[in-house]
Amino acid sequence: MIKGFIEVHNGKDSGNVVLINVRHIVDVRGDVIYMDDTLPNGSDFSCTYCEESYEEIKQKIKEAVGDEK
Repeated sequence: MIKGFIEVHNGKDSGNVVLINVRHIVDVRGDVIYMDDTLPNGSDFSCTYCEESYEEIKQKIKEAVGDEK
């Protein structure tokens, strides 16, 4: 895996694989990852609905930043 990125499956896009730069993650709620960029209309943060669970996402972030604790 590329350091600083996590690979997840987008539940809203037929499970297609996406890479997310962990520096842009501002929040994880359940299986949804919120990023610091706003949508084109400026109303909200962009997000990815993942097929992975919260615990799986959390582990991927730990591995991406080198925090294995």
